[in-house]
Amino acid sequence: LRPMLFTPQPGPLALLRNGGWREIPFLLRSLDGVLRSANLPREVVDALAIWTHVAGQTRRAAPSPMAFVAALVHDPGAFVPAGGINAVPQALAAAATDAGVEIECGTYVKEIRCEGGVARGIETAAGGFHAADAVVSNANGVGTYLHLVRSTPAPVRAALARLPLQSPGVCAYLAARRWPGGPYLRFRLDPRHGCRLLVHGGAVAPATDGWWPVRLIAPLDHARAQTLRREGQHEVLERLLEEGWWREGLGDVRVLSRRVPAEWGEEYHLHCDSMNPVMTAQLMRSGRLAHRSPHVRGLYLAGSSTHPGQWVSFCAISGVLAADLLLEDLA
Repeated sequence: LRPMLFTPQPGPLALLRNGGWREIPFLLRSLDGVLRSANLPREVVDALAIWTHVAGQTRRAAPSPMAFVAALVHDPGAFVPAGGINAVPQALAAAATDAGVEIECGTYVKEIRCEGGVARGIETAAGGFHAADAVVSNANGVGTYLHLVRSTPAPVRAALARLPLQSPGVCAYLAARRWPGGPYLRFRLDPRHGCRLLVHGGAVAPATDGWWPVRLIAPLDHARAQTLRREGQHEVLERLLEEGWWREGLGDVRVLSRRVPAEWGEEYHLHCDSMNPVMTAQLMRSGRLAHRSPHVRGLYLAGSSTHPGQWVSFCAISGVLAADLLLEDLA
């Protein structure tokens, strides 16, 4: 199945060409079905399914390939570029600038203007218009069609509006006086409150002035987050901070910053304060949003809502696939 990660629109024909047709029964199963058939101890099942819990979804709804995630993440280990994850966009921006790309930071795109079913450019909130031969959107794919493209067909709008969305959850950025050692990631499954994740930055980053970087993260169901609004989301985060399990071995702890879905959405213009559609088994089989828009010629989508999915590595593949299609069409 690996070659299908590098195909813009993997489907039945790709399965036949790559010999992946043998894995059709596996793809038709849920993560829960795969793990139950393995007859593993409950603790091992919880460990293998932990990233499904982090995403705030159930094993029954999750697709079967999620069974591989633990190996993908934990076998090679955790990698952080020198200077932090911020070094990745800095390197990309430098390469783009060297290639002659002009970057306008802090410029909010109001609309992708289309004429006769063809993307003609973008209009900014300040009233400026940038004409273009093609438009690549790495905004939330659902939000691109619902908010940025006025000509999206009504049936497509209705189908996209029904997709279940994934909330970015709540997060506290912390500084700890001590680092107790141990793994980079520490998970906790709570029967009442769901999954928690403690990120020990000390495993990959040095202390600054005697303080170690730590992050505390918890998923928050998107529908519940929308009901709670900003104040209720902050209450969820405060209750998380009051839990004692994550403080073990850290010594004095300072809270540097807090983030809840409403703030993620406001700062990054997320569609309904969501990251992307939830990666359910149904969505995997029906396919994520296409890189080459079937509704608007000259419009291309990249990012977590497109194939092969979220996380930095998959989004990077997504960007390459969208760029390849754009270059192919321009040629």
